[in-house]
Amino acid sequence: MELTVSDLAVARGGRCVLQGLDFSVGPGQALVLRGPNGSGKTTLLALVPRLFDPDAGVVRIDGQDITAVAVRSLRRQIGVVTQETVLFSGSIRSNIAYGAQDTSDESIRAAAIKARADGFIQAMPGGHEASVGAQGLTPSGGQRQPIEIARATRPAPRILNH
Repeated sequence: MELTVSDLAVARGGRCVLQGLDFSVGPGQALVLRGPNGSGKTTLLALVPRLFDPDAGVVRIDGQDITAVAVRSLRRQIGVVTQETVLFSGSIRSNIAYGAQDTSDESIRAAAIKARADGFIQAMPGGHEASVGAQGLTPSGGQRQPIEIARATRPAPRILNH
């Protein structure tokens, strides 16, 4: 999967946030965005799942303009890990399985292992069935994020927006 941005321009709240942006990210590569608050990092990431479209320019995946793709189909290809980690009330297993087609024990555990969460999950009382949220465990921030990463990577997204 290749993500390409060409001559991108975006205005938000009456001011230009991004202008003339060009880059490509190839299969297996990572893109790191750094900059001060208000520099357009979040805006750029919001363009990939089409939370809104650019004012000018184009975002392409494997050469195809994403505005020509059904939003639902596009979003199925994207895993999202937010800065503010969100876990739902229920078991750790149900948090990892959320929104996935394959919810077998093997696929849940494989996702946890890949996200480097399985070790601490297994050490919790109840392991993957441990309850989190209301009336359950409150995993630390360092534990919540790998659980969310396991959830985001369960359907093997082509793009991981972290």
